[in-house]
Amino acid sequence: MYKTAKRKRVKNEFYNDIDNIKEALAVAGFDAKKKIKEILSQSLENATDRSLQAKETVANYAADRPFKSLGIALLTGLVVGYFIHRE
Repeated sequence: MYKTAKRKRVKNEFYNDIDNIKEALAVAGFDAKKKIKEILSQSLENATDRSLQAKETVANYAADRPFKSLGIALLTGLVVGYFIHRE
């Protein structure tokens, strides 16, 4: 009789521990998901800011030095065309 009661108690403790672990994992998973979402959101904002800065920099450079910008574009086109049509 004592062994049966002890087994039931151990079994109940085991299931309680499993339930506690499940709850802890659910909370940890939610926290991790939230943190990952925040990190990705911040990364997207940083990438957007950097792309806007690059766009403004290129636009300002082209406006300040139109002939130099045209020369760079022409040279780039020639180099790309050379490598594309090369056999």
